[in-house]
Amino acid sequence: MTGSLRHRGPDGNGLWIDETAGVALGHRRLAIVDLSEAGSQPMVSTCGRYIVSYNGEIYNADELRERLRKCGDSFRGSSDTEVLVAAIARWGVIRTLSEIIGIFAFAAWDKQTRELRLVRDQLGVKPLFWSNDRGCFLFASELRALAALPEFDHTLDPAAVGCFLQYNYIRSPLTIYRSARSLEPGSTLLLKADGSITIERYWSLIDVVMRHRDERLVTTDPQAALTALEMLLTDAVSRQLVSDVPIGAFLSGGVDSSTVVALMRNASTSPVRTFSIGFDVDSFDEAPAARGVAAHLGTEHTEFYVTGQEAVDCVPKLPAIYDQPLADTSGVPTYLLCELAHKQVSVALTGDGGDELFFGYQRYFKACAVHERVRGLPAPARKLASAIVEGLGGKGMRRNGFAVPGRIPRTAWHLSRLSDYASRDLNDIYLHFVTNWQDPGVVAPSARMRLASWNEHKECSPELGEQMMVHDSLTYLTDGVLAKVDRASMANSIEARVPLLDHRVVEHAWSLPFSLKYHDGVGKWALRQILYKHVPREIVDRPKRGFGSPVGMWLRGPLRDWASQLLSEKCLLKHGVLDVGACTRLWKVHLDGAVNVSSYLWALLMLQAWLEEMPGPQPQQHISPIRAG
Repeated sequence: MTGSLRHRGPDGNGLWIDETAGVALGHRRLAIVDLSEAGSQPMVSTCGRYIVSYNGEIYNADELRERLRKCGDSFRGSSDTEVLVAAIARWGVIRTLSEIIGIFAFAAWDKQTRELRLVRDQLGVKPLFWSNDRGCFLFASELRALAALPEFDHTLDPAAVGCFLQYNYIRSPLTIYRSARSLEPGSTLLLKADGSITIERYWSLIDVVMRHRDERLVTTDPQAALTALEMLLTDAVSRQLVSDVPIGAFLSGGVDSSTVVALMRNASTSPVRTFSIGFDVDSFDEAPAARGVAAHLGTEHTEFYVTGQEAVDCVPKLPAIYDQPLADTSGVPTYLLCELAHKQVSVALTGDGGDELFFGYQRYFKACAVHERVRGLPAPARKLASAIVEGLGGKGMRRNGFAVPGRIPRTAWHLSRLSDYASRDLNDIYLHFVTNWQDPGVVAPSARMRLASWNEHKECSPELGEQMMVHDSLTYLTDGVLAKVDRASMANSIEARVPLLDHRVVEHAWSLPFSLKYHDGVGKWALRQILYKHVPREIVDRPKRGFGSPVGMWLRGPLRDWASQLLSEKCLLKHGVLDVGACTRLWKVHLDGAVNVSSYLWALLMLQAWLEEMPGPQPQQHISPIRAG
C-alpha cells in the first residue's frame, strides 16, 4: 500500500505495526518542514498512547507549539506533525481540530481505547478514502493503495459510473469502487474496538452559510469588509509561505491566482517563482496574461507551451495520475504545470476556491441570465423556441442522449432546454449547465442516475447566485477541482497550498453581502479591489477563460488514433460498461466536424482509459491477518 503512494512521499517510508491489536499504519513522507528524522511518520506521542499518520500542513504550528510547551510538552524537532501528535495527546482529536489552521487528512490510533479516528480538513483539500470489506478496514490518500491489497473488492459502483457521466467527476462519498468510500470534507470517522463505525461532521459549510444568512442581507460598510478580507488573505498567504524547501505559485493571470501571487510578493523577502501553461490556440492561451502580471510584480516567471505532441505523451498517463475517472479537460495542463514547477519547487500556492467564494464562473452569469429570460416569457413563447430547436436538428441530438447548440441560435436552445424546468424549480436551471447526460443510462446501460438534490441549499440564500456557489463548493470544488490539483501535484511530488480556502477566509467570505461579490455586472468584486492595489486594472480586467485545453481539436488531430482505439467496438465490448452504438454515433458526430461534442467524448474516453488501466490486486505477498491502513 505505501509502495503504491511513493509519488506522494518520495522522501521517506515508515511503518508502525501492532499485530496483537491488529493494526498497521503506513506513511510516505514528502519532507516540507523539518527535513530531519524528527519529522518521520507514523509518529508516536510522547506518552505512547497515540500514533498518527498524517498528510498535510498545519500553518499555525509554531503558535500551537509554544502553547503546548507552556503546558509542559517538549519537542525533538520543528515539524508540524509533532505538534499535531502532542495536541491530540493533550486535548484530544476534536478540540485539536478547533485549534489548527491547515490542510490535512490524518489517522490517529488510540492504543488505550483501541479506537481509530480518521479526519479530513474542512474543505477537502487533502483526500481520504476508506473501505470496510471482507473483514479488513483500509484507508489511504488514494484509491490505488486500497486496490493494491488482495482482499480489496474491485467491483465498479453503477451509481458512481452514472455520477461520473453526469458531472465529469465522482461525488463524495462515492468512489468508482463499490467497496470504497471517500470521507467527506469536515468529517471524522471513528472505528471502535467492537468494529462499529461512526461518521460525524466537525465543520459544515452549510452551517457557516446559514449562520451568516441574515448578516449578508444587512447593509455592510464595504470598506470595513474589504479591509477585514484583505487582512485575512494576507495572513493566510503569509502562513503558507513557511517551508524548508523551495516554494512558488501557479499563475494564470486571472484574479484569483494574481491576488495570491501579489500577496506572496508583498510578504516575501525573496523573489517569488511563478509558473504558467500556454497553448498555441488563442482561445485557450492564458500565458500572455500571466506573463503581464508576472512582469508587473517582478516574479521569476517560467512558462511552457503545450503542443499536440505533449498532449499525446501526457493523456495516456491521466488514468494513473487521477486514480479514478475524472473528465476535466484542464487535467492535461494541470499535470503539465505541476511537472514544470517540480523542476524548481516542492511547494506551490494556487488560486483555487476564488470562483466558488466570490462568484467567478461564467455559468453563474449565464444561469442567472437564462432564468431571467425564461421567467419573463409566457408558455407559448417557450414552446415556439422549442419548436425552432426541433426544426434545426435538436431533436435528433437528444435522441442520441445529448444536446449541443451547434448552429442552433444559442438563446433559443437555452430556452427550449430549460422551459420545462423554469416553472418548476429555478435551481434546475443550473443543473443543465453542469451536467452532460441527464440520463447516463443512454450511454451506459448499467449506470444509475444521481441527480443532485438542491433542497438543503435553497434555504441558504434567496439569491440564485449564492445557491449555485454553495452547491459548487460542496461538490465540484472538492471532488472536481481539488481532486484534480491534489493528484496532479502529488504525482509530481509537489504540495499544493490553497490560501483562498483557509477555513477562516471561507467563513469570512460567507459573511459578506452578495453585492460585494457580484457588483455592477462584475464578479469577484471584493477580490478585485484588493488586487487593484498591487496590479493595474488594465492588466487583470479581461474576459475570464476557463483553465481548459483544446481537446476538441486534439481529438480530430494528434489524439485521434488514441481515441479511436478506446472507442472501438472491440475495446468497448471488452469492458462492457458503455453502449457501443451510442459511443460510435457520438464519435462520428465529432469527426464530421459539424459540432464540438468533446466534453461528452472526453468523459467516455477517460472512463474507457481508466478501465484499460484499472488497477487490480497485486501479487500475493506475506500479509499477517490484521487490519491494515
